[in-house]
Amino acid sequence: MPGSLYIFVDDSNLVGLCRQKNKNLDWIRLRDFIVDKSEGNNLKEMIIYVGMPPMIGSLTEKREGKERYAHWLRSQGFLVITHNGSPTPPDTFTANVDILMALSCFEISTRNHPDVVVLVTSDGDFAPLPLFLRNYGIKTEIAAMENIIGTSLKDSVNRVIDLEPFIDSLDDLN
Repeated sequence: MPGSLYIFVDDSNLVGLCRQKNKNLDWIRLRDFIVDKSEGNNLKEMIIYVGMPPMIGSLTEKREGKERYAHWLRSQGFLVITHNGSPTPPDTFTANVDILMALSCFEISTRNHPDVVVLVTSDGDFAPLPLFLRNYGIKTEIAAMENIIGTSLKDSVNRVIDLEPFIDSLDDLN
């Protein structure tokens, strides 16, 4: 019987990683890659957490772009959770979604009890989350570039899915 699977994605972490490697992220291929490589193969939901710029001043245009981006993700079947950020000078913003993603992941996972949860992030702040989920009998996996995952995060999961071959296969940014 196929194992049920939930995927939780830290958008800014993953998109930032792709930008560093000058790659254009393909969300559909990412979903298929993770499902193929994960121990769970019956995908219930892929949830993407997106930080949104505040709708003020020069950030308005960035906000509108992020709204179009979130709409496109939703139109492709992804569940998108947005979080409003706060402005930071000059003309930037911060919208830390880590706590929201961790709480949401814990709540959804303990309610629905999937066989496998995949966290798509290399952020070491998430290290306690897999341990909590494992105490509920849920296998946890991290999908990130294995060489940049911190030891505490790597040690907290059942398995690591290395995204480096996937990211290297993506088209270069224009």
